[in-house]
Parts: sequence; C-alpha cells; structure tokens
Amino acid sequence: MRNILFAMLILLLALGCKPTEFAFKDDDIDIEFVKNILAVAKEDAADKITGGHIFVAPLYDNFIERDGIGEKTIVNQNSTKQRLDLPLIDKSYELFIITTEGSATNEAIFIPAIFKGLKGTTSYKCIGLGSALIGKYGPGELVFYKKVRYYAKKKKGKLGWVYDKKASEFKNGSIIDPFDPSKTKFNVLFQTADTAFISELPHFSITTILQLSDNRFGGKKPLVYNIASVFEDAEALRFDSLRTLKKM
Repeated sequence: MRNILFAMLILLLALGCKPTEFAFKDDDIDIEFVKNILAVAKEDAADKITGGHIFVAPLYDNFIERDGIGEKTIVNQNSTKQRLDLPLIDKSYELFIITTEGSATNEAIFIPAIFKGLKGTTSYKCIGLGSALIGKYGPGELVFYKKVRYYAKKKKGKLGWVYDKKASEFKNGSIIDPFDPSKTKFNVLFQTADTAFISELPHFSITTILQLSDNRFGGKKPLVYNIASVFEDAEALRFDSLRTLKKM
C-alpha cells in the first residue's frame, strides 16, 4: 500500500517525465521567469510582481536499512532520517516553491525537476521539468488550481511553458465547476505545520497533500497523502529558503 501511495504522490507532483535533457538550473528562476509562467497561466497579477522568495526541497535516491536489507528510496538531503549513503546516486530531485510579492493575491508556483546525478557532480543534468502548478499561498498552506507544462522540443506547435487548458479548465472555459462554484477542475492543497505566512519562514515542511478535485482513485472524495506515512519521514518534503527574488 505504501508503494502505491508513493507512486500516486510522485504522479501528482509530475515527476514521472520521460527522461530527456533540459537546459534548466535554479539560477534560471528570476522575476521575468516567474512573470512569464504566471502570464502563460492567464494570471492577471503577472505584471504586478515585484519580488518574491524561492524555497527548495532537495531530494535524492538513496538506501535505507529495512530488516537487514538496503531498500532504495527517495530522501530529503536535509532530513535527519537514517540512510546508508551508498555512493550509488542515480537521480536527484529539486522541488521549488516560489512565493511572490507585489500583488494583493499572493501568487505561488510549484515546479518539480529531476536531475541525473547529484548537484555539484559532473553528471548533474536536468532530465525532467514540470508540470508547474499555479496557485496562492497563505498561513500554513498553498493551494494550486492551474497547470503549466514545459516542452523542451517543439511538439504540435508548442515550445517552452504552455498553459495546460485541458487539465485546468472545464469545457465552458472556466476553472470553476459550473455545477459547484466551491470547486475547481484542478485543486491541490499543500498543508504545513506552521501557521505563519510561508513567505516569512526560513524553512517549512509539507505535512499533508490533498487532491481535492475529482480523481481516478477516490472519485469525488479527496485523496490524502500524509507525508510522514508515505515517506516514513516527516521531513521528506522540507523546503529551505534558497534566495529572494528582486526586481531588476
């Protein structure tokens, strides 16, 4: 059951991309990068952004000991979870959360990326990027309601960041359910243990992820991912401050 939950969570976070090289690194995230993604997602506040903050959860493939056997898993580099630290790093993962400043609506962006090898090594290359989730942030939570996909190569006329209209909107062109205004077509909630605004924290840990929109597993019932249970580690999705974003 735990493996099923883990696979579902990775699917939700969009890390199951087909391996291909992407010209991406965390230095690419600046004000214009953020404005562009918000504009692609049809967010009115895109041109109002004056700054923000980038948080990152760095994870990598490693082994833990279970019943005398080394079992492969994904571990947060800043977690205190015991691991074997064998020199067999296959992939690493960087999950970015960007909180913005300048608008009254507190935009947030979540971007997952997969890398071959570990940061700082010669084999380190991005092999998977996105989808990006677009939403808002507040005290102790982030809510996402749109998706933006990244195309590294031109496909059906698409290149770069492209709004995923099919995943984000109903047939009437709205993200709001025409029969239930309390719901959006895509709706994922990240919860933290802190009650302060996320943008004001030096670090925070996601404790629960809820997929509130209709889904193939629970139907109309929300899917609930308890991070401490899925990863056997309460710090698995710990995000640490990377740097602030400032208007050039």
